Amino acid sequence: MPSTLISNAEIDVLKLPHFPTAFLGAIWRAWGQVSAETLAKVLETTPENVRKSASDMGLDPDVKADEALWKKRGYITLIRNMWHLLTFDQICTLLGVSDTELDTTLKEDDFLYHKMGNFFPIMPKTVWRELTEAEKKEVAFIKENCLKYKALDSQYPDDAFRFVKEYYKEADGAPEFVSDINGDLRVIYSFFALFGDPLMEDDCDPFPDRLLEEYARYGINGIWMQGVLYQLAPYPFAPELSKGWEKRLANLAKIVKKAAKYGIGIYLYINEPRCMPERVFEKYPQIKGHMRNNDVGMYSVCTSTPEVQEYLDSAMYQLFKTAEGLAGFITISASENQTNCYSHRKNGDCNCPRCKERKSYDVIAEVNNIMSRAAKRANPKARAVIWTWSWNGEDVDEIIRRLDKDVIVQTVSETKMKLVKGGIESEIRDYSMSNPGPSDAAMQEWNVAKECGLDCSAKVQFNCSWELPGVPYVPAFDLVAEHASNLHREKVKHVMLSWTLGGSPSPNIALAGEIMRKETLDGNEVRDFIERNYPGEMAEVAYEAQKIFSEAFRQFPFHIAVLYNAPQTSGPKSPFFTEPTGLNSTMTCFPYDDLKRWKAIFPEEIYINQFQLVVDGWRRALDVMEGYKGERNVAFNELYDMMLGSYVHYLTNLNLAKFVHRRNECLERGFTEADYKYLLEILDCEEKNVVDALKLQSRESRLGFEAANHYCFTRQDLLEKLINIAWCKRYYENLL
Repeated sequence: MPSTLISNAEIDVLKLPHFPTAFLGAIWRAWGQVSAETLAKVLETTPENVRKSASDMGLDPDVKADEALWKKRGYITLIRNMWHLLTFDQICTLLGVSDTELDTTLKEDDFLYHKMGNFFPIMPKTVWRELTEAEKKEVAFIKENCLKYKALDSQYPDDAFRFVKEYYKEADGAPEFVSDINGDLRVIYSFFALFGDPLMEDDCDPFPDRLLEEYARYGINGIWMQGVLYQLAPYPFAPELSKGWEKRLANLAKIVKKAAKYGIGIYLYINEPRCMPERVFEKYPQIKGHMRNNDVGMYSVCTSTPEVQEYLDSAMYQLFKTAEGLAGFITISASENQTNCYSHRKNGDCNCPRCKERKSYDVIAEVNNIMSRAAKRANPKARAVIWTWSWNGEDVDEIIRRLDKDVIVQTVSETKMKLVKGGIESEIRDYSMSNPGPSDAAMQEWNVAKECGLDCSAKVQFNCSWELPGVPYVPAFDLVAEHASNLHREKVKHVMLSWTLGGSPSPNIALAGEIMRKETLDGNEVRDFIERNYPGEMAEVAYEAQKIFSEAFRQFPFHIAVLYNAPQTSGPKSPFFTEPTGLNSTMTCFPYDDLKRWKAIFPEEIYINQFQLVVDGWRRALDVMEGYKGERNVAFNELYDMMLGSYVHYLTNLNLAKFVHRRNECLERGFTEADYKYLLEILDCEEKNVVDALKLQSRESRLGFEAANHYCFTRQDLLEKLINIAWCKRYYENLL
């Protein structure tokens, strides 16, 4: 395993008692995604043994795995599912990559290693072997419960990535509404664009025509994608890092040209200049800046030096000159990636000998102005969107006042909004749909920008957020309309519609776009929109249901730690554990049974009650939809599916929280018969919930998918959850 990753022997490997051996768990989770031949290599056995083990668990031994598709578009799902089952080297074999390539993926693919918990569990190599008699009995139990849902296997076939395949079919023709690249910004992240280094792909086509066509119809005129400057232009301080820059630029130019046919511009999201290891500064000690916090050996490339300023200028100029028509760029100057010497520090609080003598707001404004001027020198129409995310509060106004007058100042619309949920006070940083912005803090930043003659942009999440990432859109039309109307009132012209999640074309995006394009608002925007899209008798039903749904969503116990750590990011695959795992939940990947982190600042009872309020409201909305027996159009059926998809996620959250809360209580004071019956009732409720999710995902292949984490849950994961529930029910029934 590469030395850059931490393998922590003190952290136990996650125990999955519903699988009697780790190799059976690996076969189960990879079945239909990776071939028996590949699994045989991983497990050091024969394909025949792998197929027999699959068959013994009730799986189809002859299933055809679309291995190439999963390795290209679902590799994060595979990594996450094997994290506690295979060694690092075995995961490399499973994916068909080198240890260096997997190391790079974990470090560079949207902080994946951080999301996995910042450790790799030490474990023995997982290999196939003959089972003991006791293990065979457990396998028979798995098969019995797998076959219990055999009817679902045939009635609801697995068709992962069906929605992606649909987008790569030939486009219908000229869009009905073609966006204006130079109009008010409506920028989104592609619903299924790959991370990593997609511009090095020979068949690079992250934005198929059908997707661009749909975006254009919704009035979207910009797509943003990640960019690393040293990969797109020669890097003078470590030229080896720029290998392949010509190919990346050529592919970028093709994408720019293709998107322009639909009136859509391409924007690069960049954090620059990236910090570098100490070896880079051996030849260039004069540009060595602030040492990264708690990471000896990584330093900022100091932007107060002429050499670095010249590099930023020439690289940005070459980028915008070569990728002709590149619409612009979006910067974060204080992201998780350390860039300038003040990207993580306050005034004077840095160890760079040059920058500690300067004001932080001068440094941050300067680096943004350098890049903006260079881009505009190459392309006068290029737009520079300067995002205030994570700027030190004392510096924000001063940075804005020092920016060039032709940039756009972008702020998270709901930033620093004060909340009270269940009597508990909290504050938003970002990623909220349930609390429509803008906040007072956002409006203050925009007011300063307007005073300086600068345009303003709002970063929003109109489709979904980390509150609920596993659905294409959360159908809370009232909340979307309220937020869009507020921005309309504040005369905020530009909008960044999503982070890496929330990029699906949707009614939410259409509704928000209509509102922001109107001259004046009359308050009937939602009703008018619904009457057009769900005509006749459907309109009143859809309107009432979404209103109930929207109001219930306001009860979500919002806190950034809830968003990142609670089970909604894994959805209904999240397992039950009869014994504490002792593991801390991780950002958006592994909730484990860590109720302490799920609840964040909320007392457990209040956290549970808030989810109960949301779930009860969403159940009422579903009852309204289900009670309608008239004619339904495709849009109405999709609206119902989005409500149900949202509901199954939060019902899992509620069931798990109730379960862990009572389990922990009982482990301290002892179990009673009433406790066992209570836990069994929760398991029965969740069993029905997972079956609903299983059926829904089969007809709605977007369910559970999110660009940064790929499929948060698959059909195979949901079947495993049903096995997990059956195992837990047997465990408690035996104790009664």
